[in-house]
Amino acid sequence: MIPIVSAPNQPADFSEILDAIDSELFSLSLTWNSDRVQSIIATLHQTAGYSPPSPEAARLALSSTQLEELLGTLKEPIVGRVSDPGSYPVDRTTPLGNPFPMRSEEQRDLVCEAFRKLLWELHKSKFSASPRALAQTIASEFGLTVAANYNPTASQIWAMVAYLLSPEGRKRSLGCHCAPKRCHAHTIAKYIRYLLNETP
Repeated sequence: MIPIVSAPNQPADFSEILDAIDSELFSLSLTWNSDRVQSIIATLHQTAGYSPPSPEAARLALSSTQLEELLGTLKEPIVGRVSDPGSYPVDRTTPLGNPFPMRSEEQRDLVCEAFRKLLWELHKSKFSASPRALAQTIASEFGLTVAANYNPTASQIWAMVAYLLSPEGRKRSLGCHCAPKRCHAHTIAKYIRYLLNETP
């Protein structure tokens, strides 16, 4: 649920609404076309306890520029599919891919948690540690394996992170093949938000 506090039957301020939205809403595998933007606006109205008089009024509640500016305050990329227009691939063919293969669907959460630990250990080392060595240690802890072809350098991984922190990179969604299921890209998205919130 989205924690919104507002007076009954009164529209809440949209900046406050958007700041309070649970980040999981923006981790869904969705393309931000006009229909989706309209749906989001209508949902925000309803969450705030205010029903717009018509779908058209909901669409016009915020201009596309205003909505983009407000969404920018969330500082977290959207997670989608590699095939989405304008997506930035972070699948296993890239240095930011998840090195822990799944033997079955039941291991999805496990490999995502393992990737989260890998990314955090790289962060703590200031991206100086060996990704493969870290992955092998973590795989042993989680009862997983490391893909044989996983051998990126820490600098390659950081280069991708740095791009996602850039103004151009922040306009792109993260693309993998897992959507709409849980994906290591959700961890990357939250990490980008963490770094942006830590940066003045």
